[in-house]
Amino acid sequence: MVTEPELPAEMAQAIAAMGPAFDAEVLQRSVALFAPVADKSLPAGGQCTCDVFYGPDERQSVDIYSPGRPHAPVVVFIPGGGFVRGDKQSYQAVGAALARLGCVGVVANYRLAPDFVWPSGAEDVAAIVDFVADGIAAHGGQPDHIVVVGQSAGASHVAAAMFDARVRPRCFAAVRHVALMSGLYYLHPDDLSPGARLYFGADARLHADRAPARTLAGGTATLALTVSEFDPLVYVRQGAQLAVALAEACRRAPDFSTVRQHNHISSILNIATPYDAVSRRLLGPALARH
Repeated sequence: MVTEPELPAEMAQAIAAMGPAFDAEVLQRSVALFAPVADKSLPAGGQCTCDVFYGPDERQSVDIYSPGRPHAPVVVFIPGGGFVRGDKQSYQAVGAALARLGCVGVVANYRLAPDFVWPSGAEDVAAIVDFVADGIAAHGGQPDHIVVVGQSAGASHVAAAMFDARVRPRCFAAVRHVALMSGLYYLHPDDLSPGARLYFGADARLHADRAPARTLAGGTATLALTVSEFDPLVYVRQGAQLAVALAEACRRAPDFSTVRQHNHISSILNIATPYDAVSRRLLGPALARH
């Protein structure tokens, strides 16, 4: 059994003191807590190529963090932001950490509500996968070995792109592993934030059809599903519901785990620190093979 690193006591205590909540204050305090220990350095020979466009909209761009060696697995990271905000520049340390782990890290922006609504986010995830499969070899990546990681609203978009055949990427078979972190997968009325209502629409009659996990039809990719110890209850409940649905659909329990000591955002920020406790479970075969 692999023992994961623990946070220093003062960091763990600060996260626990914030409790199972997530709002602008918790976000700001969490980012400030991890900024001093976040490593943004690239490995020897690594390179970052910023603002590479995969579509015509100004939001349809990615930053590519290359590890400086050929034939590397590719990890696409789709961040959160409540469906209405978020920017890849906030995750430079995550991209650099992926490169240090030996992967080509692709950190993405996507179109946001209220200007762009369902299913634009899932369509953008699909477009990113196709873009990576078609062109990532130029950055040292394996076009047929793609891992897709989504966090929060990003996890909702990734789930829709992986589970819903209506928006599935053309190069779906190139996706080897999917990791979903604390996402919204079912559109229960009490679980919808204002941003989620803007994206999915206010008409509850449409929600069953628009839910990211409306179907669980998929390919051969492995799946990891995580929640955080101090996640708001809505994400724990949604993650557990998806885990049960996957167990019923696949006739075996999915890889469903809790990231201890962390809250909704700190679980992904931690990947860029000496206390990384998530890369092994998120990246799956990308790390197993390399």
